[in-house]
Amino acid sequence: MRSSPSTRKEAAKLFWSKPAVRFVIDGPWLLSGGYPGITYSDLEACKCMRYLYVEFSHTSSNLGSEWLDGEQQHINFRDDVEGLASSYEEHQITEFWKTLRRRFPCAKDVVLGAEGIDESDAIVFEELIQMVGRCPDGISARLSRFCPDTPLTFRPVSRQLFQQTHADSSRFSLELTKASWSPQLVLPPIQKRSGPVGAYERWLHDGDLYNYIQNARKLLLIQAIEAYYLHTLQAACICPFPNCGRKFEEPGQWVLHYVSSDDSMHVLGKPSPPCETLYAAFADHEIRLKLILDRHDEYLDTLRKAWGEEGSDQRYIATQEFLEQLRDDPLCARQKEPEESQIWFEYQLAMNDGWHNYPDMTTRQRWGVDMI
Repeated sequence: MRSSPSTRKEAAKLFWSKPAVRFVIDGPWLLSGGYPGITYSDLEACKCMRYLYVEFSHTSSNLGSEWLDGEQQHINFRDDVEGLASSYEEHQITEFWKTLRRRFPCAKDVVLGAEGIDESDAIVFEELIQMVGRCPDGISARLSRFCPDTPLTFRPVSRQLFQQTHADSSRFSLELTKASWSPQLVLPPIQKRSGPVGAYERWLHDGDLYNYIQNARKLLLIQAIEAYYLHTLQAACICPFPNCGRKFEEPGQWVLHYVSSDDSMHVLGKPSPPCETLYAAFADHEIRLKLILDRHDEYLDTLRKAWGEEGSDQRYIATQEFLEQLRDDPLCARQKEPEESQIWFEYQLAMNDGWHNYPDMTTRQRWGVDMI
């Protein structure tokens, strides 16, 4: 079915203007200057997005360090230079918002957050408060964080939403507006790149998608178990773990109980489907996941064949083509020189299967997928 340009134009306005849907954007990408080469996001699509969720690291400070191509570079500020660190952080915040407005000119509502952040992450939370407080005119900025139901809970059970109330000359204040915020978070469309860089980034991106599906599987199983008891059997949901066995009669109670309990209670980590129908459905899902992973591995084999043997003309040509694309393709632009870039370093490791020499690298950096 075809539609007129005017119809598509009006439909696009509706597509990008749903407040309940937020596109997930990488905070370090924006702190690094928003270079095209260090994001999967389609830059043309970014120009249309209005509602954003910008995600930062919750394990360490995001400000006060230099960001190069999405990687943090520590800066050692001398103690005798008063206010230098604070001035640099203020500069970073200003540049962050400039970059966001440049890449997302239609953005009108932005939420800053970090996965796993809670009250113990005081430094990260304070940074996000300062960033929200310095949001430019024309953009509404808020802050989100996960919150466990008790101090001893290891799994976060709710996402809180805060907004700015007032500010003095040095500090911004926030107030809690939603104790439980459940947005629909969506990954942006992938930027289509050609050449060897595009092929490699497609492999990485497909691995990330596999991870999302795999990680969602556990939650789907939890919800299916509750629905089976409450809707099919019309009985109380019984927690299937031997160390528990508690009963829950209201929708959502067992799901909340499971995700808010530590692993000492649910020692097996993952419950089994409670009936043959669900067991067969999840077994079929497992098969489909295995096929996705197999295709992912086959694609890596294809990339390695194109890479060629060490010392061969094929390897030399492949090397030059990859580096030339990093240097000349506008969609691959980044801060570091091609030979010094992180993507070139990781690409060589992936092609040469050299991950065992770097045991501290993340699973995503090693394989493109998490081994769950």
